Amino acid sequence: MPTVAAALVWIEPEQTEFVRAACELAGLSISHAGTPVQGKSRDVAGALGAEPIDDLRAALARMDGGLVLLGTSTGLDDGGAGGAAGVLMELADRGVPVASLEPLPASILDVQRSDVGAGDEGMGIALGPEPEDTDTGELGEEWGMFVPRARLAKSVRDAAEVITQLGALSMVSVQAFSGPGQGSLGARLYDSMELVSWLLGRPDRIDAAFVSAQAARGVHALPGESLRGLEGDLSANMRFGDGRAASIVASSRAGRWSRAITLVGENGRLRIYDDGLEWIGPDGKMIDSSRDAARVRGSAVGEVSIAPAVRALADQLMLLADTDRAPMAPTNVLAVLACCGAALLSARTGEGESPDTILRMARAG
Repeated sequence: MPTVAAALVWIEPEQTEFVRAACELAGLSISHAGTPVQGKSRDVAGALGAEPIDDLRAALARMDGGLVLLGTSTGLDDGGAGGAAGVLMELADRGVPVASLEPLPASILDVQRSDVGAGDEGMGIALGPEPEDTDTGELGEEWGMFVPRARLAKSVRDAAEVITQLGALSMVSVQAFSGPGQGSLGARLYDSMELVSWLLGRPDRIDAAFVSAQAARGVHALPGESLRGLEGDLSANMRFGDGRAASIVASSRAGRWSRAITLVGENGRLRIYDDGLEWIGPDGKMIDSSRDAARVRGSAVGEVSIAPAVRALADQLMLLADTDRAPMAPTNVLAVLACCGAALLSARTGEGESPDTILRMARAG
């Protein structure tokens, strides 16, 4: 299994230990490292045993191999979102895989402003004339791969057969929490929305509430239109036209990484965690469980304790670094961004909002 051996990382200083541990677990050496925080690149690189870089775009322009891990898009999108898309497209053309802890693009507006934007077949995104055309809005790895991603998590991959045996799903609930340096609220919301969209499709209506990181100081801030830089807590309830339902509870200030997915279907309840699953039948009896009852926080007893966030990121870095793997399944990026946009709009208006409204607004320019 040929793999990429070295990585260039661009991160915030508080992400240093998280990224170091994940790259080490994934078997990746870090060759170059930097941060958008002025004057801190040498410290970050020194902590990672790497060569320092201060200009991300210049460093990426010189890359002809290896892997790129972005903890932040600051420095990448200098000059506009279109410029960022152009850099990422060039890396994809050169066969350099990119992993990002933050969603890229971060809004439908990023797609619109992209130099390789709407209608460019190379980006796999087309803003068609009608909402019904959104199934054409798929995106592979041209903008980089968002990580760690619930849809591609090892526990979700391992649960694939059980999910099919659960029968028709009636309800999905996702809890996604992260602590310092493990990704923004925007990342947790995008990840959760992608998972819900994959399992149930696009909801008709989303009703969301947002609590900003400044709420403890008595400041009631409202979210903008982009996932970029979004911090705090968010809850969202989703209604589907056929009577199904979904909910998301996400936070970037929950102290410690935790991700739990609950599926309710014809044949019971399936609960998927970072370390396994539990399937309970309609009669209340346990049908299947891959969780160790004696587990300790971070790993099972008898193993070296590894934080779930580190394990989740390392697993997907290994997937991305495998140069012989098949391409990752594409994401319907427009549908996911429309759902995220509807949640952010609902948090601003205090009313339920439709993802189709976001798509129509995007088409209207």
